[in-house]
Amino acid sequence: MEPRLIRQMLGPNFPVPLQVMRSELKFYELTSGMKTVLDDVTVETVFLNYAHRALGYRVTWQGRSVVYATKRRCYPDRIDQHLLHLAQQADLLILDAPSAITGCDIKSSPLLWQDKLWQTGIETAKAAGVKRIVMSRYNPDYNDDLLDQLQEQVNSVFPNDLFAREGMTLAID
Repeated sequence: MEPRLIRQMLGPNFPVPLQVMRSELKFYELTSGMKTVLDDVTVETVFLNYAHRALGYRVTWQGRSVVYATKRRCYPDRIDQHLLHLAQQADLLILDAPSAITGCDIKSSPLLWQDKLWQTGIETAKAAGVKRIVMSRYNPDYNDDLLDQLQEQVNSVFPNDLFAREGMTLAID
């Protein structure tokens, strides 16, 4: 990661090299199944999608946990045991939002959801005892009305679900 970040900070992307930063930079190589403690913050990781090398991670601080698990693989017939482990009793689980087939009338017909990704995510959250879900990474072309309708449908299955919005902040308690 360090060499990639150094290259990204050079022109034409950015005019100031990484070495100019006035902080002590430490880079940690994270791999699946790793548990790292930095001061009083614990970070745990698992692979969510081996093909894309996507890591999910759980950050725990002062007894509160947030799990970030996007770009995960969907198993149509079972819950991903890696995600289930990572999400156990999490205060917040961040997942990929459902993908709607646009152009259909959401109110009169159920949405066609892509690859059952959202359903298995909610099943996993329920099995893990997650308190709240935030859906993220949805199509930027979706308007607020469509997002409200998508959230309404997801809330019918998991009432403590929110869709991420620009500027949103959440208290973890």
